[in-house]
Amino acid sequence: MREMKPADLTPQELAEIKALEARLGRVCLVAVRPVEAMYAVEAKLEPNVWVPVDQVYPEFENLNSYYQDREDAAATKTALKNLLRGRTDLKSRRRPIRVRRI
Repeated sequence: MREMKPADLTPQELAEIKALEARLGRVCLVAVRPVEAMYAVEAKLEPNVWVPVDQVYPEFENLNSYYQDREDAAATKTALKNLLRGRTDLKSRRRPIRVRRI
């Protein structure tokens, strides 16, 4: 994924984020500039249930599910499908994969 750019925050906005982090507990919020769109690569588990591919295939290290470019997401989908097609030990776990704009 391309490097995200940090958002320009006013001191008041930063204080509000810190207060929200304190209220939520073990959560760290990151403020980045908005992008036009992001794309998720997801695998189908059940009818109408789609999950990010990094959760479905945890054995693949550094597998990302979110991209800023549709081309990068489509390339990941193609590469993952080819990898799953070639590995006989994972053929039983093959699932439909899609790229979704979020």
